[in-house]
Amino acid sequence: MMKSILGYNGADTKSSLRGRSKYMLIKKYTIITGLLIISLLCVSSVNAGGIDPAENKAKPKLANTKIILKIGTVTIAISSSRIIIGNKLKKINIWYGDNNFKRCAEYYYIINDPFTPIEFYDGFPLGFPGKYPLAFPEKYPRPYSPQQPVNLFPKYYLKKVTESDFRKFSFFSSQRTTIGFMEGLAGASGGGSQTMYLFDTASDKYAIISFNDGICPTWIRYSSDKAPIYITKDASYIGCHSMSVGYGERISGVYIFKNSSYRRSPELEKSLFLQLYKESLLTPEEITYYKQATMQNIYNDPSKSPARLLDYMYYAKKAGKSNELTKFFNAMDKSLQAELSSFKP
Repeated sequence: MMKSILGYNGADTKSSLRGRSKYMLIKKYTIITGLLIISLLCVSSVNAGGIDPAENKAKPKLANTKIILKIGTVTIAISSSRIIIGNKLKKINIWYGDNNFKRCAEYYYIINDPFTPIEFYDGFPLGFPGKYPLAFPEKYPRPYSPQQPVNLFPKYYLKKVTESDFRKFSFFSSQRTTIGFMEGLAGASGGGSQTMYLFDTASDKYAIISFNDGICPTWIRYSSDKAPIYITKDASYIGCHSMSVGYGERISGVYIFKNSSYRRSPELEKSLFLQLYKESLLTPEEITYYKQATMQNIYNDPSKSPARLLDYMYYAKKAGKSNELTKFFNAMDKSLQAELSSFKP
């Protein structure tokens, strides 16, 4: 049996042993090589996916600092692995990668005008007026605009940042004393999350403003000497992000600057949601139609829109009309109920 499996001549014992030793040696190194490949893949996946900043407390402090800027009351320190921006009251500490090289799904920009909406595509910022990806300036040349954000990582590597890269704008008062910074993460489905950090260089005022899927805040500047009100919107729909039905950017919150920070305003939200509910009310004919229709009927009827139905359901819920909404939902066709059950206003 041994002869037939190994293919060696039984008369040559030394040759058989040498062949068996060679076979075992190859098998041993194959296993070791396999373990090394698995280890490398694990390391690569951690580096690609990023590490929770909370787990980075053991990392060394800014011994390898590359850039330190002092702009009024704001200090900016950028090292080969993290960015710190802040004042006496607040410091933002962001780990972006290693050796001045950022992770591919993340991006970091200096904001030169928060009131000019940034357009996004597939989770990444676009240039102005929306045709030129900021992430690839060498491939997509674009006309310069002083309002456009400044990419801290052209070609993925940290650029040499100077004070002139920060364009001051008015935000907390009528004076141009505020600078801004944005970090973002592009999701695999084409969505993403973004956070703006705004710091006043003449005081210790600051603001942290988060939004999703590149849907920038809507600003209401009711006084030139006060920080503006801002309204957030979230993308809501049926299905997945890349194949959504009834997609709409619907208002999710109203924020006012009070006691040195932004806070949600229940009073303003109540008033706004009630107004939007009234605007989204269905006509008697639409109510009758939706009670009898299937989702396929709605798809095939160009005069009907799933977004119109979802607008009503969303703002009825936000306006506190739950009983009315439940009664309407229960009167629908069972198949339409099943389609709408995943929609969470």
